[in-house]
Amino acid sequence: MKYFTDKPIENNSDDLLGRASFSERVGETIYNFDAEDGLVIGLYGSWGSGKTSVVNMIVNHIEEKSTDNKPLIIKFEPWNYLDRDNLISIFFRNLKEHIEIEGNKELKKREVAEKLKDYADAFDAASIIPVIGPGLAALLKSVVKVQGENLSKVPSLEETKKKVEQALSELDNKIIVVIDDIDRLTNSQIRDIFQLVKQLGDFPNIVYVLVMEREVVARALNEVHNVDGNEYLEKIIQVPFEIPELNKQKVNRVFLNKLDTIIESINSEFVLDDGYWNAVFQYCISPYLENLRDVNRVINIFQFKYTDLYKETSFEDLIAITTIEVMKPDLYKWIFRNKTDICGEISSSHFIGGSTEKEDSRDYYSEFENLNVDPEMALDSVATLFPRFKQQVRKFRNYSNSNIRKNNRIAHTEKFDLYFSFNLEDVKVSRLEIEDIIYNKNIEDLSTSINNINENGDIRYLLDEIQVMVDDIPYNRLDLILYVLLKSMWKFNDENDKSIFYGSGSFQAESIANEILKRFKSEEERYDVIKESLLDIDSNGLGSIGMILNRIEGGLENNGNQILSIEKLDKLEDIYLSRLNELKNSDSVFSLKDFDSILYFWEKIDEKDITDYLNKKLTNNLTKLKFICALAGSWSGSYGEGRSFHESRYSKYTSKEEIYNLIKSLDKENLIEFSFEEQIKLVTFILIIENDREHITEKEAKEYLNNWNNNI
Repeated sequence: MKYFTDKPIENNSDDLLGRASFSERVGETIYNFDAEDGLVIGLYGSWGSGKTSVVNMIVNHIEEKSTDNKPLIIKFEPWNYLDRDNLISIFFRNLKEHIEIEGNKELKKREVAEKLKDYADAFDAASIIPVIGPGLAALLKSVVKVQGENLSKVPSLEETKKKVEQALSELDNKIIVVIDDIDRLTNSQIRDIFQLVKQLGDFPNIVYVLVMEREVVARALNEVHNVDGNEYLEKIIQVPFEIPELNKQKVNRVFLNKLDTIIESINSEFVLDDGYWNAVFQYCISPYLENLRDVNRVINIFQFKYTDLYKETSFEDLIAITTIEVMKPDLYKWIFRNKTDICGEISSSHFIGGSTEKEDSRDYYSEFENLNVDPEMALDSVATLFPRFKQQVRKFRNYSNSNIRKNNRIAHTEKFDLYFSFNLEDVKVSRLEIEDIIYNKNIEDLSTSINNINENGDIRYLLDEIQVMVDDIPYNRLDLILYVLLKSMWKFNDENDKSIFYGSGSFQAESIANEILKRFKSEEERYDVIKESLLDIDSNGLGSIGMILNRIEGGLENNGNQILSIEKLDKLEDIYLSRLNELKNSDSVFSLKDFDSILYFWEKIDEKDITDYLNKKLTNNLTKLKFICALAGSWSGSYGEGRSFHESRYSKYTSKEEIYNLIKSLDKENLIEFSFEEQIKLVTFILIIENDREHITEKEAKEYLNNWNNNI
């Protein structure tokens, strides 16, 4: 993995942002300038504009152009010094060292280096002599005692300065001194740098190139000198150059090229949603990227995240939210805190709505202004990523939640947190596992995977994922996936995902099965896979597969899409009846899962058969109560959940009065014949009759059962 640094470029050939031409023109100006009286150049650029890169290209151009009388170029870094005089001493010693290192014979011949050393010594001597005042006599004596011999050898500052000027004026070579990153110094250091340049700026044959962000330095000078900082700069700097504003298109191009590099190295199966990407780039990325430093910061963090999350997130959304995180962290935090408002409460295929009381974009303006972000820019960014929010503030209607789920979009409530937590443990079933189920696994592995996911309590998550990917299932795997789904769905445990608005896991699986059936090109293919499943399915699965057959029959009756002909459906119903006949002698028929669905379909295809069977079966009181328990439905609402009974489902075989009396007559010996779940159903039946209510909560039923057990 390659991370991008802010290391400045060294050569014009590395320039990606079109500043080489400007740099060459500045370099040409410096090279051709007659520096007899010295020159101070200011190179201004905003934060992240690549000032150091421009300096390097300027220097590179000067060096390439120089043949004879090559200038001596020195980059002076004034980071550590004691005071202003010490700074000047450091400056001249640094200058002397560069002259000696360069080995320029012409400079050495004229003894410039020695004159510079003398000038530095003079400043050192001056810096250790304090102004005489009360209490400083003892200090002066100690200084003279230690430094007396050295002080006697050091010429005066004025005398030494003249010698330096004379030596410099006789040079055929320019000395170019670059002082970069001035805006990163403290206010007092900035003051000292400009006092140094002010004092030494007229030295002949020396060109100073001062590199800074104008506003920062002007503000610092204003604070330390109590003067107009811009006017102060104008007095010091003789030739100002403003680095041109970065071309937005070139910044974007660099960003996109670096994205290409990341995608190629991480995700070989990458597919871009062009329409959505264009919107994301326009409203969530491009407005925030101002320079190459911004690009590198966003790219590096995105690369770190995408390496692990590319299977579980949307590329478009991850790069968008990463850009907002880096460039507008307060907006990023706002998005995280307002999940419900901007995502809405989402079922498997529909938005239910958020809890916000805000009506339109005006209600969000003040919030975004407080985040120090342009409100329109923030609205555009959030609305692009979150259709629920877009619907609310832009009155937008056309969106599909199935695509949001399928594409791992941030707008889906089950994916949202992953974009912020970077916690893969929040992913209930990995997209890699889901794709393996859809595209690769054989029948044994497929069955094992679905069973394991179900046992872990995550079957609803898997079903949600499969439902939005039905159209992506390869045609040659439709029968395999449908067969395993039909055989397994009766076992689906969705206790972890109970919701007022969700149906059961089995119901959702039936819906998916119906969608897969529609994808088959021929009736024969549909018939064969249902037939095979019906023959092989566990008896507990007859209720679910019966509902699928009932749905197919309903389509025929209502002139809907004809999945099977009447002839094929009759054959499947005959097989279904044969499976039911196998159960007639079983004592556990009422314990079958979804018995109510089995009864419903049985009555529909052969009412006489089921009526005769039940009239013979329901000959004792215990069996009648087991029968009633098997017909109990379930409900959930804002005030609880519980069981329910519909009189129309059992009135052909018994009456509510008979059942009520049978339950009330139970003693402890009889009650233990029923499981705890069955006991809850029985007392629910009693409470419905006694309270004349359709719904009794499970909590009420448990309280009644507890009291009943204590009293019988």
